[in-house]
Amino acid sequence: MILKLEYFENGRYKIPGAKATANGADRLVLITESLEAFEKRILIDGLGVVLYNEVLVALKDLENASQPLQDLIKGKNYEYNGMNVNWEGLQGSDSLLVSFAYSQWVLEAQDILTTFGTQQPEAINSTEVSAQPRFASAYNEFFNKYQGVEELPRVIHRSAGVGIDWYGSRKPNRTLMQFLQENAIDYPDAVFTMKEPVNSWGI
Repeated sequence: MILKLEYFENGRYKIPGAKATANGADRLVLITESLEAFEKRILIDGLGVVLYNEVLVALKDLENASQPLQDLIKGKNYEYNGMNVNWEGLQGSDSLLVSFAYSQWVLEAQDILTTFGTQQPEAINSTEVSAQPRFASAYNEFFNKYQGVEELPRVIHRSAGVGIDWYGSRKPNRTLMQFLQENAIDYPDAVFTMKEPVNSWGI
């Protein structure tokens, strides 16, 4: 697994229970299993099954993996169309995997399944608030690193004629989609699944 529990111990993406405590309830197994499932889901969507399996093999001995797989996982600075750009990689606390996993955890942690049905935990002396804004914020951060807004080429009409505009292609930080497209020769088996952004109302 690329994700690490330490990414969720503190900060804006803190998951209660991600850090072991002496007298606290042990949720580490549940959290770890959830993170593994979230990571697998989004990597298969972003890379395709074949490339995802290659990443799993590479993670067992990353230093001796092929350079393209190291670049995909660790990140890479490269030049594209005369511009120095950066892909931050799949590793690290700022990775798209972290914000995606947190957004999915927020959705799943809103309620629990008991023998009496689905219930929401009720705390004393506290006010219940919607988790949707927190989910939307984390998910959209993931989305901007995964594919970004309007990153696909679009046809533009000008007085001089018709052309194709790559909106946002002058941004130095590359999304996963851009990285795979711009280095397609290194990732012939990549299959990228498009996503949609969300808002705080869940639509």
